[in-house]
Amino acid sequence: MITLPPAIKIILGVMLAIQVLMTVLQPNQANWLIGTFGLILFWNGEFQPERLYSLLTYAFLHGGWLHLLFNGLWIATLGSQIYRVLGLDRFLILLLTTSVLGGLTQAFLHWGEPTLTIGASAIVFGLIGAAGHVWVAPFTMSSGERLRKLFAFSAIMMLLNLGYAYLGAPGDGGSAISWEAHAGGFFAGLLIFPLLVVRRPTLV
Repeated sequence: MITLPPAIKIILGVMLAIQVLMTVLQPNQANWLIGTFGLILFWNGEFQPERLYSLLTYAFLHGGWLHLLFNGLWIATLGSQIYRVLGLDRFLILLLTTSVLGGLTQAFLHWGEPTLTIGASAIVFGLIGAAGHVWVAPFTMSSGERLRKLFAFSAIMMLLNLGYAYLGAPGDGGSAISWEAHAGGFFAGLLIFPLLVVRRPTLV
């Protein structure tokens, strides 16, 4: 049985509370909430710097209960394991970085477009990227072997990411899936984890 760290309980609790709120609100009110806190950095082709806050807030919004459940399960299970490796402060840095870089990747690849993105999937993929250093290519391996395994792991994950985007996923409701934010979050987690970890983990 998984014991959730307090930080993850709080994060999931906030996501749950927001989803409950969106369920009870009138459609126009729910749309206002999504439009205000969802990730949108361009409007009428112009960059909106005052909306940079949405690089963090979009991760707490979801397109439905299945969408929240799918992301929440990953955060609860995989996130709890990564939390135990990093500790509170570094874990939060990982989450913030993957959310921001996932969102920036989405915005960069849709430069000038008023695309709307919501959901914690960039964070989930960031946790998967970080987990590659723990279970796929642990630090006990030689540098060459680690690089080969991480390269293969990244290639497989990006193929799955594209398949996930184009074939659909639980809770997407027919909406477009942001494979760009997933990729940005994954590589953010993959690259930043070695910088954050203090004691090189040997978990199996």
